[in-house]
Amino acid sequence: MKLKEIRIAHNITQKKLALDLNYNQTLVSMWEHNTREPSNKALIDIANYFNVSIDELLGRNVISNEIQLSTAQKCLIDKIKFLNDDQCQTLCSIIETFGNADDRQIMSDYKQLKKYED
Repeated sequence: MKLKEIRIAHNITQKKLALDLNYNQTLVSMWEHNTREPSNKALIDIANYFNVSIDELLGRNVISNEIQLSTAQKCLIDKIKFLNDDQCQTLCSIIETFGNADDRQIMSDYKQLKKYED
């Protein structure tokens, strides 16, 4: 199971996950160390919490016509959902600079984006 990888990509602690889903932290640890398997209900709860499929949670490769995103990419998409249009535009500008600008420009764009958070 890829629970630990997904949890870490979302910057969630075992304790927070356990509290948010109303499970015991020890149980979450056991799932991550494969010493105990989560119930079907727990799998659904975890998949819904992280907005991933149960197949992805279990580490199964699903062949489909859809673009397969990494856990980090899905985490980024989840965060983007809460940005307004101006913030999204700024983020797009920052992403475009990664391939063709020096670090000073990236930092300047980053500081501009941080202004929206304050």
